[in-house]
Amino acid sequence: MHYDAIIIGAGPAGSTAAARLARAGVKVLVVEKEKFPRFRIGESLLPAGNRYFEEIGVWEKLGAAGFVEKYGAEFYDGKTGRGIHIIFANGYFGGPPMTFEVERAVFDQVLLDHAASCGCEVRMETRVTSARREQKVWQVDLAGATPGQVSADWLLDASGRDAVMGRVLSMARDQLNYPKRMAIYNHFSGVPRRADRRGGNIHIFRLPGGWFWLIPLAGGKTSVGLVRPLDEMGGAQLRNPEEIFWRTVRETKLLPEMMEKAQPLDKFRVTADYCFCYSRFAEDGLFLIGDAASFIDPVFSSGVSLACASASRAVETLLRLKRTGRPFDHREQARYTQYMKDRVHIVRQLVESFYDPASFEIFMQPTNRLKVFPAVNAVLAGHHTLPWSVRWRFQIFRMACAINRFMYHRHGEEVAT
Repeated sequence: MHYDAIIIGAGPAGSTAAARLARAGVKVLVVEKEKFPRFRIGESLLPAGNRYFEEIGVWEKLGAAGFVEKYGAEFYDGKTGRGIHIIFANGYFGGPPMTFEVERAVFDQVLLDHAASCGCEVRMETRVTSARREQKVWQVDLAGATPGQVSADWLLDASGRDAVMGRVLSMARDQLNYPKRMAIYNHFSGVPRRADRRGGNIHIFRLPGGWFWLIPLAGGKTSVGLVRPLDEMGGAQLRNPEEIFWRTVRETKLLPEMMEKAQPLDKFRVTADYCFCYSRFAEDGLFLIGDAASFIDPVFSSGVSLACASASRAVETLLRLKRTGRPFDHREQARYTQYMKDRVHIVRQLVESFYDPASFEIFMQPTNRLKVFPAVNAVLAGHHTLPWSVRWRFQIFRMACAINRFMYHRHGEEVAT
């Protein structure tokens, strides 16, 4: 069986790429190792990413799926309870003002069903065991529900943090110099939420070296997770993540009241040491898209937006080269890589500001002077391609963080804040 393109993984990046390719008349196979629906975190979308769903014709289906509408985000200092409310409509670009909080089991199924309806072939519970490039064609071996060998001109790796092709090809990774962290999470009932638009906001509580998230989902569910530095967790503690979770809830301002009647709906899950970034996002006939290329700290919910951006860019490049007959040479590979790394870099700058206590103080004191915070708001809303009018304002925010960081280290926390 020969295809124009094979996509490994049926998450948001894979399904977005599959739908776009199929709508363009490309013969596509999607290979997914799991059976859907299945549990995933990464449940909070960003409004700037709505356009990718509109472009593939799935936005109305998402609107009909009953997801919670998200108009903003709320950030709190876990030590003091002090907080700020971000309203996306107040960002530098204005709209779109709203997106969704999604239960990924439902969301990913909607996207995959839509991709299939666009004309791509889907093989579930099937995994890639090997892939090799021979005479400009990928030979891919499959195992599981539909074993065998298939081939394709193009391969798009959307396998998430499994990073199938990055591992197969032993591709080099960048050195991020981030501390290793772990996440403990579950879905809960009994977590109160407001009855107005703010009831759909994600809540982030910053802790030393980590944070809590609370994401309201449909049906009264709430996704709640704790991120902590891995080196703080001893072996005995790691064997009891639920105890770590509840102890930290009790130690965090406002959370004891919010979680007082919360009941876990499933087992507690743990993910550790999850950040990475490949040095290159492309090889001959291969695109790494979504988390298969890079997974940066999820505190600002950028994962799905970046995944769909990479899928969109990869498909645009593939179709252009297919139309013009030009090769996917080193220059084209570098162009795709740089396009995505520029966006990842913007997210990394914001993430680093969040974890640094002096920079977080600047973040928690938003100002409309020179429209600096509306520019930060735009980045929070998922605008990762910044025109100069936003870029220089975002860099002023970064400079203010650097100055406060200098004061913090020179004179102490009390003077800097």
